[in-house]
Amino acid sequence: MQIGGVALFSPILATEGRHVFVVDDLQADDSPKLKYPLEAIRAYRDAMAYGARSVLWKNFITSGGRSTLEDPDYLRLSIMNVMAGAGCVAFLLFLVLDSTGSLGWSTLRIATDLLGIAVTLGVIIALRAGAPLEVMAKLTHLSLFVLLLLLAVARGEGVLAVTIPLIYPAPAYLLLDSVYRASIGTALMVLCLYAVILTNTGGFFEDTVAVLDGALSITLAMAFQAAVMALYLRSRQQSIAWLKSLRDTLAFQSAHDPLTGMQNRYTFNEVISREMRRRSDDRMFAFLMLDMDSFKAYNDTFGHPKGDELLQRVAETVQGLFNRAEDHVFRLGGEEFGIVFRPRDRSEAALMADRLLEAIESMEVPSPGGPHRHITASAGLLCRAPGPGPDSETIYRLADQAMYRAKEAGRARWMEANDEKQKNNGNP
Repeated sequence: MQIGGVALFSPILATEGRHVFVVDDLQADDSPKLKYPLEAIRAYRDAMAYGARSVLWKNFITSGGRSTLEDPDYLRLSIMNVMAGAGCVAFLLFLVLDSTGSLGWSTLRIATDLLGIAVTLGVIIALRAGAPLEVMAKLTHLSLFVLLLLLAVARGEGVLAVTIPLIYPAPAYLLLDSVYRASIGTALMVLCLYAVILTNTGGFFEDTVAVLDGALSITLAMAFQAAVMALYLRSRQQSIAWLKSLRDTLAFQSAHDPLTGMQNRYTFNEVISREMRRRSDDRMFAFLMLDMDSFKAYNDTFGHPKGDELLQRVAETVQGLFNRAEDHVFRLGGEEFGIVFRPRDRSEAALMADRLLEAIESMEVPSPGGPHRHITASAGLLCRAPGPGPDSETIYRLADQAMYRAKEAGRARWMEANDEKQKNNGNP
């Protein structure tokens, strides 16, 4: 609302008959501009309510967000929660009906109902408390097997009670995630149901024809479900394995240089960030950055395939020298390489830099662009004491500046980023 050009509030609600409108830009001398009737407001309210219900449902089936759709265990976790929730409601209903005598009363029925409620609530609580999913899946399967049989036995005088365990195969295959174990469980359930039919005293399985008919129906129903679920589970496992292989391949390709197999610049940033957070290592942090001298002239003279071969040979040389599990070697771009390592002190870092430059020159690859007879490399060395440090861009920039000072000083050498200490490697 505006009065005298001053905004007081906007929008406001106004009423007209049975409709509510949002009033916008109400002036002192104007009539309200009515917009958005009550139906729109109700639709918005309903959408918000639906969203709230969706959030509650998702929270329930994922045990408070323990899993997501991308997680292979999402299906098993959801099934356990849905089964436990539905089972708890069913056993509560059975308990009420059995207690009032609506379905007949017996101690075994009441005990089964109470056990079912306790087990289903225990599954839900344990999952939300963070119990291991693999263990909970096996316990849930065992509970399902026992409770379904107890229902059939406790209510064996009714023909429908014997059909309740027919739901067993589908959740069994999904919970166990194993065709072999679920198939054994299904076979055991069939045999147990045969025993229930043969020992039945309710009257509807008294003659031989009824017994054979019941056994055949149970066998066909369970076998069909088992076959379908076995095919589904096998297909799902193959799909998950393929997706995992694809994910691992893509993760490797995104983190490594395809030509040399070294880690790339993206991984360099992650490694530096992790190394700067290390607290348990009292050794120095060292980053050695090197660039091949006269590489463009080599490419122009011998061609790019030969240039790629040279880069691969240099990569093998670097990896052969820095081969500890904690060493990280990178191709940072073009003919530029980097090594992150942990020397005991500066003298060890300097020794490793000398060895690397000597190893590259000892490959005796001709250098058509000079100034040396063979291909050489110039490097910048950055050493830092243990503890927190700068980000990857700062470390890269400091080492890069030192490396170009080495090139300006005659190449085939390295210089230190901190104190600009120069070390010659061979004759300049």
